[in-house]
Amino acid sequence: MSALHKIIADVRMALERTAPSAANHDHTAPTAQVAAPSTHALVAQFTREVEAVGGVCWGWISRAGLNDGVTALVRSDGIRRIVIGAPVTGAIPGLAAALSSLGAEVLSVEKIRGDEQRAAVREALAASDLGIIEADYAIAATGTLCVIAAAARPSALTLLPPTNLITIHPQRILPTLADVIAAIGAERFARHRVAFITGPSRTADIEKMIVVGVHGPKRLICAVVES
Repeated sequence: MSALHKIIADVRMALERTAPSAANHDHTAPTAQVAAPSTHALVAQFTREVEAVGGVCWGWISRAGLNDGVTALVRSDGIRRIVIGAPVTGAIPGLAAALSSLGAEVLSVEKIRGDEQRAAVREALAASDLGIIEADYAIAATGTLCVIAAAARPSALTLLPPTNLITIHPQRILPTLADVIAAIGAERFARHRVAFITGPSRTADIEKMIVVGVHGPKRLICAVVES
């Protein structure tokens, strides 16, 4: 038998041998168990990232703290008209009552829709100084807020008022974009307009210079509020 034939025979015999049972040989590489970040850690990361992209974050505050913050904002900025979208978890319903004594006009999208037509909602939003809405989710890694549009939470509410105050429940702050997409699900993406908001609106389309507030709010304020 030539050397070549012997090599071929050896290879054939090796291929014909029975492979060792996988049950007896576990070759899986050991993996370290990584603990999921705590809610407090996600809130802290989200707050840092919001500030890094030019937004303002009031941090994790109570509902009373939210009322106090909005009251101070209305007084300091001379805000005259406020439009509030329907809540997701119930963190913002008390705002209208808290602001009623300040002389500002406080409108809810639900009330406008009940009394007037869709065009009137857009007109009210365009004439407002402050739009308030609760985000559905937030991304800690980028300081991004995710708002799923609905009839009482129109996407125009995050586009037309010059200042946006967006609240988020701490349990709805997720680590990454992939986590938020999984939480929303393909069906809701197919049926609703979804806005991802990272900082105030800005563009460099005009002579390569950053301009704030061209395509949306000039100022973004966030607050982490439990319902």
